[in-house]
Amino acid sequence: MEGFYFNVYKVDSLSEIEKCFEENLDILDYPVVYLLYNNNEIYIGESSDIKNRLLTHSKSDQNKKLKNRLVIFSPFFNKSVALGLETFLLKNIIPGNRKISNTNLITSKHKYFNRSKYEALFPAIWEGLKQEEIIDPKIKYDDIKNMDVYKYSPYKELNQDQQNAIITILEGINQGKTSFVVRGLAGTGKTIVAIYLLKLLVTDLDSIEEESLYSEYSKNVYELLKHIKKQEISFTKDNSALVISMNSLKATLSKVFNSIDGLEEGMVINPSEVIGKSYNLVIVDEAHRLKQHKNLSSGTEYNKFKELNTKLELDPQNGNQLDWLEKSTNIQILFYDKDQTIKKTDVPNSHFEDYFKRHNSIKIDLKQQLRSKGGNLYIDYVNDILNQQITTLEKEEFLEFELKLMPSFKGLVDQIKLKDKEIGLSRVVAGYSWKWNSKKDKTIMDINVDGFEYQWNNIDEDWINSKTAINEIGCIHTTQGYDLNYVGIVFGKEIYLDKNDGKIKIDKKNYFDVKGKSSATDLELQHFIINIYKNMMYRGIYGVYIYCMDKNLQNYMEQFISY
Repeated sequence: MEGFYFNVYKVDSLSEIEKCFEENLDILDYPVVYLLYNNNEIYIGESSDIKNRLLTHSKSDQNKKLKNRLVIFSPFFNKSVALGLETFLLKNIIPGNRKISNTNLITSKHKYFNRSKYEALFPAIWEGLKQEEIIDPKIKYDDIKNMDVYKYSPYKELNQDQQNAIITILEGINQGKTSFVVRGLAGTGKTIVAIYLLKLLVTDLDSIEEESLYSEYSKNVYELLKHIKKQEISFTKDNSALVISMNSLKATLSKVFNSIDGLEEGMVINPSEVIGKSYNLVIVDEAHRLKQHKNLSSGTEYNKFKELNTKLELDPQNGNQLDWLEKSTNIQILFYDKDQTIKKTDVPNSHFEDYFKRHNSIKIDLKQQLRSKGGNLYIDYVNDILNQQITTLEKEEFLEFELKLMPSFKGLVDQIKLKDKEIGLSRVVAGYSWKWNSKKDKTIMDINVDGFEYQWNNIDEDWINSKTAINEIGCIHTTQGYDLNYVGIVFGKEIYLDKNDGKIKIDKKNYFDVKGKSSATDLELQHFIINIYKNMMYRGIYGVYIYCMDKNLQNYMEQFISY
């Protein structure tokens, strides 16, 4: 936008605020964005009456301790632009040593004139805040989208599906409902809704400024929260939690919670931590990965599981983690995808269906694909390829997404390393068709493909962010639930195409996830392994590269995916 400029003003004195803006007193009744902060917290807001808004903050219990004040002004701003910039900064100011103390009701998602042109200018304002030490000068703007604290921020703009999910759950709580299920394929934003909802429910209602609620959505949410409070339904940091049964994702989200005001690392728990405690609310992310006692291998986990089942007066052999949550908590909100179960130790879908019927669970669907730039079209295409349901040999093309078949394993690895240098957060993953020998001996190479040797992931918690990840190969257990910019997927020795009947089949002896295949029939194992490859293919935001060890499977893929 030609001629655009902005200024940042420090407000040292509220009693003489006019002096701070003496070069342009129009600021006093012009739309502006402001930041209040100290060494530990930062608050971001917008106002068309900055003098009274700052005076109000100076008297509030929550923000009066934030003595440093910055005001961002441009004559190009209007109310919509100011709201848009406020939302942009909430999403893109990485907390660092400061926690963002905003509620999450004020994010804006609406159309306005020249929105795309204004938004293209916002990064310049972000860069300008480095001079004020609001943003760490070492952080590059292009790197933010790869950071977990950005990906899982509760300050995201919610789409209509997600807003409807929040409203429906709040309405249900007001009606005394205690069981909810939010269903959606990988990449539909389930984790974002889960974190947003938890922060919303534990936020002190008195900290929400009614004058900052401009959208119908935010006003509706605020009224529903007021009704919940009148009913004396209490959600606090001590009685509300996010339950994650997957160790890797749990470790990642614990770090994220530690950087968000109102949330704490200890609020991210595993299913066993609800037992013997008084949780009013549990929000269960990746609920399809809750475990059952059946098919656990003998050992510490097996015996502990049996002990907890007995403690809750459940069948020692058949009780499961969904049963634990049902018996130990008042309200359960499950984020669930029946197509992401990957082993016999996962609670079976039939048990979930029985639970939903028994509780008359409120069911909510998220349908819009948010992760993959290929959109729902790509997700459906992957599903049809792996389920062999494609009826045409015309290859699907995606405008903003790269789906490629690689002629060699080396070519796949080289391409992923190149993308990791260019954009970051790109990883090679594979099916579990090699033993994990390096877990006990770090000198051993696990994987040999076409003469090239690699180890499996050296750690199983937060692997994708580890420094050595680009030189290792990950699996479904270290990637499920995560976003990656580019994914290189090796279809291993456990999956092949039978030339005799043209069907994709599974070779059980080349599948080395012991718990994954224990007690599974051939048909069940095929279902799990196909689900694994689907879900690894769903991880990519901008692209997915594929190499199949079985040449017949590679030839099959070539019918639908270009080199």
